[in-house]
Amino acid sequence: MVEKAAGLLLVATLGGTVVLGQGGPPKRPGVSTPGIKIPIERLKPEAVFEVEQGAKVTAYQISAASMVRTQWYEAVRKFFERYDFWILPTAQLFPFDVNLDWPHEIAGRTMTTYHEWMKVVLPVTMSGCPVLAAPAGFGANGLPIGLQIGARNHAERDCLELGHAYDRRTNWTTRRPSL
Repeated sequence: MVEKAAGLLLVATLGGTVVLGQGGPPKRPGVSTPGIKIPIERLKPEAVFEVEQGAKVTAYQISAASMVRTQWYEAVRKFFERYDFWILPTAQLFPFDVNLDWPHEIAGRTMTTYHEWMKVVLPVTMSGCPVLAAPAGFGANGLPIGLQIGARNHAERDCLELGHAYDRRTNWTTRRPSL
């Protein structure tokens, strides 16, 4: 449970890692961890949700998630034995109204959390492979959409070279929508 005493969310850092503590920074012999106090009213509900959910994660769950990520990494490694790149959209929808906290529905499908509207970036992120985003065009309302160019692990230069070639060929970065 995240401590919300006096309207503050109590967080501490330990060795560069955010550590949550109830009532203040965690105590360990010989370790001083200054607390960072963030007024809870300054955080979006989604940020509070993240902290509260993170506080509930056990070491077993982290270990299990790490095993899943390793399996995914191996599947991606095998994919790149056959293919040089993967191309994915950068988002599942065009930019949405600034007054909307997040899209609660896409193409008739309800999003149960705010993460779901951007699920398309998860496979690349979980793989640990290099990826870049490039412009791909504009929707009927003139809002932009992009694509992700991903390459095998340690192939950052290949990824950048393909991105550069794509840019030179398409000139998307010089185009503007007709509004």
